[in-house]
Amino acid sequence: FGFAALARISFRVTAAVSLVLAVLVVCTEWYGQVNRRAARQTQDKLAELNRIADEGFGLLHTVRGLDAENIHARMYQAQNSQIYDIQRERGVALGIFNATNGFLTTFVRVVALVLGGVLT
Repeated sequence: FGFAALARISFRVTAAVSLVLAVLVVCTEWYGQVNRRAARQTQDKLAELNRIADEGFGLLHTVRGLDAENIHARMYQAQNSQIYDIQRERGVALGIFNATNGFLTTFVRVVALVLGGVLT
């Protein structure tokens, strides 16, 4: 109802607000994809990390007997680094999304006020 009322009052304001909101929807969809991909990758990497830890602790005597503690530690560290990289990418995407979201929501208000003020 609000959109229809805005369109009835001013087509220019409605078009400008719709354009900005469309950009906001695209940004939201992009962040959702990044977030889902990061969640899947993190879950997979955590499963592999758990497998490495279980193997290292479950076969501790064998690992020590074969002097493979350093190998397991490096494998564990490599998985941890990959998880860190995935989460850092997710954090950057969240920062970009929040900055864009904050800017665009304020921008849509400014556009509506400026165009609405010009039309009266």
